[in-house]
Amino acid sequence: MTIEMIAPQFAILPKWPLADRGIFGIGTFYGSLDFFHLFESRKDSSIALFKAVSECVIGGKHDFARYLAEAGQAPTPKKRRKFWSF
Repeated sequence: MTIEMIAPQFAILPKWPLADRGIFGIGTFYGSLDFFHLFESRKDSSIALFKAVSECVIGGKHDFARYLAEAGQAPTPKKRRKFWSF
């Protein structure tokens, strides 16, 4: 039987490089989003992320902005300058 390694594509919270084959981290996706692994899944902070990914997989569409938000890594909105009109 042939064994094939499916390389990690990216992680929501990258932590551990795998030389030239990708990176592992919290919320690692493998292949063409075929597989998902949640390192440190025992931590309470991972429960919301796991739930978000599960709901999106069941719904048939990934929402990476939601994943980042659940992982506490959502981009912060830029401050808007206030303009006064007289």
